[in-house]
Amino acid sequence: MTQSSTAISVIIPTTGRASLSAAVASVRAQELAGAHVQLIVVVDSLDGLIPDDCPTPDLLLFTSGGKGGGYARQLGTGAATGEYISYLDDDDVWLPQKLQKQLDFHRAQLNERLVLGCQLTQDWGNQSSVAIPLRGISGNERIEDYLFRNRSPKLGRNSLFTSTIFLRTDLAQRVGWNPDLPRHQDWDFLFRLQEHESAVFSHVAEVLVRVFPDSEGSISASSDWQSSLNWYLKTKDAWNTNTRVDFLVSQTLRYALQSRSMIGAAHTVREVARTRSVPSFGNLLTGMGGILPKARAMRLLELVGRKK
Repeated sequence: MTQSSTAISVIIPTTGRASLSAAVASVRAQELAGAHVQLIVVVDSLDGLIPDDCPTPDLLLFTSGGKGGGYARQLGTGAATGEYISYLDDDDVWLPQKLQKQLDFHRAQLNERLVLGCQLTQDWGNQSSVAIPLRGISGNERIEDYLFRNRSPKLGRNSLFTSTIFLRTDLAQRVGWNPDLPRHQDWDFLFRLQEHESAVFSHVAEVLVRVFPDSEGSISASSDWQSSLNWYLKTKDAWNTNTRVDFLVSQTLRYALQSRSMIGAAHTVREVARTRSVPSFGNLLTGMGGILPKARAMRLLELVGRKK
């Protein structure tokens, strides 16, 4: 395929939320030279409806409802025909140069196993966060160590959000998304890209995405400690011990405390003890932040993140 005919498939899973219109519009507004977009929207709702003012996608797929984001992304990935593929949540938006910047970066690296992220801002009303992440992943760094080990409690902490992911379509199709995971779908996808395809990760060091935390119906805003613990138990054997304990306290323990689940906290503490390791201060602070109400904890992190 020549550069002049390069296609980028974009997958947006949705439950038909009103925010889908802005997400799709941000894809249609991409400023691309010598490339075009195949926009695939996958509707995961019982009624199969999308907002009336939503721009028309190139392909509209339906799951029959209630299948979850992993199932929807996998369905869209299987239907993708572009040379490259990128993912966008239906409550996030891209800046106009997002795809072009990542396409140029990917081409320059000459590595078919390269998986890219970029920086983003998290927006609350009229306020935006610092650029996230402050530090991109290095070429020889394992994805779970980058994401979880010695993680800062600040909002600029290490991350690679779903709405920033960009890679070759054939690579994504060989690995696929797990259709059965209720949470951590993006982390699972990245981890399996590393384990099964020896993927290499990098970031474009520019803010190219806007994320809106705590939007209605967001899985990432929920406090499902059980799903988090289940994913950890299936994945942990490939992880460094220090990474294990840091994940447990910053993710599973935090969710258990947010949901006020003593059972969840007890299960997590038991797994922490089995690691025979001590969590980093930043991860422990993040985990204990689950004691605070969700809104207050997010506001505190925002204020901490703005401090230099």
